[in-house]
Amino acid sequence: MNITALKKEAEHLQTSLVRLLELAKIPETKVPLAVAKNPNAPVMALEYLLKQGNISHLKAIAKNPSTPEHILEQLAQHPRAEVCEAVAKNLQISLVVAQILLQHKKTSVRAFLTLNPNLTTQMYTVLCRDKDATVRIWMAGRTYCPTAELVQMAEDKESEVRVCVAWNPNTPLETLRKLATDSNELVRAHSATGLGRYKDFANLKTLARDEYWRVRAAVVSAVESWEADWHEQFFSDSSHFVRRVLASRDNLPKDVFEYLLQDSDAVVRQYLVDNKSQSTPAFVLEQLALDPDEMVRWRVASNVSVSLIVLEQLTHDPSPRVREAALKKQKLTRV
Repeated sequence: MNITALKKEAEHLQTSLVRLLELAKIPETKVPLAVAKNPNAPVMALEYLLKQGNISHLKAIAKNPSTPEHILEQLAQHPRAEVCEAVAKNLQISLVVAQILLQHKKTSVRAFLTLNPNLTTQMYTVLCRDKDATVRIWMAGRTYCPTAELVQMAEDKESEVRVCVAWNPNTPLETLRKLATDSNELVRAHSATGLGRYKDFANLKTLARDEYWRVRAAVVSAVESWEADWHEQFFSDSSHFVRRVLASRDNLPKDVFEYLLQDSDAVVRQYLVDNKSQSTPAFVLEQLALDPDEMVRWRVASNVSVSLIVLEQLTHDPSPRVREAALKKQKLTRV
């Protein structure tokens, strides 16, 4: 008996229903498991495997998008939580099955149910108000989480729930403004991203002065248009992490480039070379080609916008790595 060949046959979508039923009864774990996963498996084959009780097979049946409702109902009430978890992960389950899982005593089962975008608003509301914070955390991050529940969860005692609410793209502006004053820095940081979507510059400017660098860095990422009075506050920030985020931004004003070129942190200067959707300004590459940091010069040599003059200069760089990169780029340019 060639098990590998039988397994492939059990996996194939064109295998006949009669043959799949036969393969389900082969006493070798891999073959019936393949039948259990096959979306074209006949109901009789699935029912046979259900009676056998092999946990791996049951989990595969539970995840199979074609498994009929009556089988999923049985699996949703299985004593082993891992089987119920597999049912919860199946996005094709009916509302009847979902209701059974909604009342499961195991937190993980209810948490996996939050991944399903096809439940009712009432079911999502129940999940949002779950006694276990894990379920509320998972639900708060879903785009289909009811808006009214997002507003309520913004006051949740668990900071991780509030972080997810602040992150959720559907959280209302007024709720984000409240979260911008939260005691938790990650909540405030994620609220900055949301406030950026709403272009609420007044509150972003307040967060730009936050004592924690993560919050200030989030503001730098969230701001889409640069106002002159923001520049100095960001490029002179005490945290190099904030300045790194700033250096990685597109469309920086010239005065920001000029200031960051002098930054003491080499990674900031490296980021000035990279991560630009548009060409890096020529004056930036020219100056950084003379940078004391080898990695900065290597990145200049590898930059798509580097001029032939700068490239020639770097072919004489004291660093073998930089010279190699410049010579390689030079050859590609000549082709």
